[in-house]
Parts: sequence; C-alpha cells; structure tokens
Amino acid sequence: VLSLFFSTGAGHTAPPASMNHGHAGQYSDRAFLSGMIGHHQGAVDMSTKILASTKDAQIKDWAKDIIEAQNKEIKQMQTMVGGMGGLDKGAHDAMLRMDMSAYEGKDSDSAFVAAMFDHHKDALDMSISALMYSYNREVIKLAEDIIKNQADEMAEFRFWSLKKAGK
Repeated sequence: VLSLFFSTGAGHTAPPASMNHGHAGQYSDRAFLSGMIGHHQGAVDMSTKILASTKDAQIKDWAKDIIEAQNKEIKQMQTMVGGMGGLDKGAHDAMLRMDMSAYEGKDSDSAFVAAMFDHHKDALDMSISALMYSYNREVIKLAEDIIKNQADEMAEFRFWSLKKAGK
C-alpha cells in the first residue's frame, strides 16, 4: 500500500529504507490523494452492496455512515488533487480493487465487517505515510481525520465481531 505514495515526481524527503517501495522513494501528496479516492470509493461500493442484503441495524448504520463520510472526503480530495495536476490514475485504480476471497465462508455481515476492518487498516497505513512525509497542511489534516475516524470504526467493528462470537 505504501508504495503507491512514493513516486518519481516532485516530492519530499525520502522515507526510511524499510518503507522505500517507490521508484525514487519520494512521497507524493498527489499519489496519496489519488489512492485514497480509489480506496474510499471501494468502501462506498462495499457499503452500498451490504445495504441491499443486511438485516442487521448496526451494519446498516455503519454502511450509511461510511457512504456519507467517504463520499464527502472523496469530493474534498478531488478538489485538492485537482490543484496538484489531477488524478494519478495508477494510484487511484490500484486502490479500487478489493480481493474478497479472504472473506469467503463467512456470512455476508461478518465478511463485511472483517473486510471493512482490513480496508480501514490500509487507510491508516496510507494516512500515516501522509503524516510522516507531507508538507501540505490540508493533506496532513485530512490524514489525521482519516486516522481518527477509521480507528474509531475499527474498534466498533472489533467489538461487534467479539459480540457475534459470544465473547
């Protein structure tokens, strides 16, 4: 995931060698925002799909909240990336794909919660790289908000999963 945000374009200080997955090892706000737009769209798509099948009130509430919050952030990021040369299609498209095969065999609600937990973890990883390497205050604030909001939801997902498992 982190490799999407290190590019050969104009960037900033290179990450430590352990995180240097990009071509030139430079962080890119444009790639971060483009990838996060795709990432958020994946969450919106997953949430829209579960709304059609779930009977669980909590799942419905989460799905609606995710759709609303992430669509709002998508619009914000589209505006931001527009001033940076536009969408980086490679970073965007790479984050649209969500392999659901790891969640096969679970009921749809449990699969949604597990997939969304992992999806949010990826958003945290991506946002931490923005906190570490961006010099753009708006990008840093966005990354901070993503971390706070998605970490809170991850805890809720975990508690739901524990309750469902009878723990």
